[in-house]
Amino acid sequence: MDASSNNRDVTKIGEQIVRIKEDKDELLLRQGTLDNSKQRIDEMIQFLDEQDVEIKEFNEVLIRRMVEEVRVFDENVTIKFKSGIEVKTRG
Repeated sequence: MDASSNNRDVTKIGEQIVRIKEDKDELLLRQGTLDNSKQRIDEMIQFLDEQDVEIKEFNEVLIRRMVEEVRVFDENVTIKFKSGIEVKTRG
């Protein structure tokens, strides 16, 4: 093997290492996002379990605690919960 071939191999391996590190970082970020969503869902479930009354009517405190945004369209309504879950209703 000549020196230029060795340099190409080293460069190729270096590029692969960088790609693998980037992939690892992306996977760790995704895992962190999933862990955060799971924690928020668990908190929402715990909050609902702690309620000692049956919810039969609109509860502003509950809505503010659980809902991030509501979008109203001609065909549907989309509710985005703070846990990251989105629910789309059909008109």
